[in-house]
Amino acid sequence: PADLLEVQPTHMHSVPRFYEKMLAAAQATPTPDKTLRAMFGRRVRWLMSGGAALPPKIGEAYLAAGLPLRQGYGLTETAPVLTTNPPDNFRIASAGLPIPGVEIRIAPDGEIMARGPNIMKGYWKQPDATAAVIRDGWFYTGDMGYIDKDGFLYITGRKKELLVLSNGKKVAPTEVEGMLMADPHIEQAVVFGDGRNFLTALIVPNWPKVRQTLTLQG
Repeated sequence: PADLLEVQPTHMHSVPRFYEKMLAAAQATPTPDKTLRAMFGRRVRWLMSGGAALPPKIGEAYLAAGLPLRQGYGLTETAPVLTTNPPDNFRIASAGLPIPGVEIRIAPDGEIMARGPNIMKGYWKQPDATAAVIRDGWFYTGDMGYIDKDGFLYITGRKKELLVLSNGKKVAPTEVEGMLMADPHIEQAVVFGDGRNFLTALIVPNWPKVRQTLTLQG
């Protein structure tokens, strides 16, 4: 926060956790929107989030404070950007539209596939690992998602992290965890349920926010 005030950036890129922490600090003040805006300085035009899915409520809170917070998506193997939300046409919950030259498809099982000039040629001296992720010219990202009718990509989780419940249903735990952590009273959440017919979450409260709410209520 001190560096932000010193640098006064016009644009900034970071991971969701950073934006969550900044929002939590602002929400602990009497004027959260004004405080959040002030934290990023007077010159900021927009913010970018990547590295993990951004909980929609976080993006909505920033937008309400006059700070457009947009998402992008990519991997190291894709050098790294695949999609981004244009500044004049963005959707808070989405990872955006493919950048020029990149194609995105969804495999039958929901895995995100990508093709373009920025895709790696392969893992160094690992032909088997390369063959496992690059097939027929498409790079299989290992991420799960879907594309809406307007071409916007949405990430739902990692393929290897899917929980298979005893009733046969498949759940992306990161999506549920993101919804839980969108609540300002929750600091961290981990969802379990593999082999069970229900989900369980281990939750770490955001104690300062909990105490503030309890004080206000009575």
